[in-house]
Amino acid sequence: MSSISPLLGGFAGTGPYRLTTPTIDIDASGGLTEVDANTKFATNLPVGMAMLITDVEWVVPMQNAPGQPSVAAQNTSIWQVLGQLTEALARTSVAQNDAVDIDIYFDELGYQTSFATGVGLIEIPFNRQKALERHALRFGYLSIAQNLNLVGSIVPSETVTQNGPEMGIFCRIYYNLLAVNQAQQAYLAQRIQIAGQA
Repeated sequence: MSSISPLLGGFAGTGPYRLTTPTIDIDASGGLTEVDANTKFATNLPVGMAMLITDVEWVVPMQNAPGQPSVAAQNTSIWQVLGQLTEALARTSVAQNDAVDIDIYFDELGYQTSFATGVGLIEIPFNRQKALERHALRFGYLSIAQNLNLVGSIVPSETVTQNGPEMGIFCRIYYNLLAVNQAQQAYLAQRIQIAGQA
């Protein structure tokens, strides 16, 4: 349910609203290398309005766990799971240097067996911390983008000996609608082009 909100940053605003992205499926269960996926989706912003994104809630369900190494030898199956919400529509893999990045998600999961002096074989068990994580954007992110891009990557954290996980990623975007003038619209549009991310 939306309601009229007070002036936000000198703009008359309404909200809050919630936009749920499509889900991307990232499947690294068939190998030992990085896997990427992305999906672009419409924001349906009204003309003359911008969205002030205040929170991003990441939902990252796991379809298949990473391969579990044998405890009889030194093996590694540790994987990094990354998600990125961005205005860069051409992006197909997560990039930390994205100039128009709105928010980023990170988790590390998997198994590891290793040898330690005087101890023998140590097993580090499967770890899953962040299946649901909400990020409050401290200063918010102002956008007039008619389309956004949700990008995901599953990356082996080191040389792995077991197949990776299969993950789904989507997020819920919480925002307020703000009226912006032509000069502000031009600036926000140029920001993407200047960054070379259009």
